[in-house]
Amino acid sequence: MRNARHAGWAHDCNKIVFERRFQFWTANADGGDQQRLEGPFEADNLLAPRYPAFSPDSQLIAYFQAADTPFGDLWIVPSQGGNPQRITHSPSLCGKPVWHPDGKSFVSSSLRGGRRTLWQVTLRYSETRQLFISAGDGLHPTLPTDAQQLFANTRNTLALPGSTPKNDP
Repeated sequence: MRNARHAGWAHDCNKIVFERRFQFWTANADGGDQQRLEGPFEADNLLAPRYPAFSPDSQLIAYFQAADTPFGDLWIVPSQGGNPQRITHSPSLCGKPVWHPDGKSFVSSSLRGGRRTLWQVTLRYSETRQLFISAGDGLHPTLPTDAQQLFANTRNTLALPGSTPKNDP
């Protein structure tokens, strides 16, 4: 797919969402049926990647939207297009949203609070919660489908609330 950037796969691996020329597009896994997603604001100038990410049921796409600076908020939009909804209301530099398997929240890195660390964002009330305090290097989280642990590139293994941490070997 030409000029495709910052792609995110649907959880069933049948669709992909990506940025192209300041717009969001979706396509089938083989690259066919490419369609521009109506709804998200077109960025005149991408000051920061938007990192679109499908929800577990592929009904929503979460993404970061910068304003006139690299700082912005996290948003969601229906995956078939429609009105975007701002989820956070405290402009910050954010990373790719990683959905919780239940589809009710996602995790993203953010400079919110003064240092880059991981935050959980719930959709229902647009609540944000810092998951842990780090030295400022909590980037690119990975959340397994059982949601028992959260992994970040800091080589730390972090437990989500209510889970049992596993010891590293």
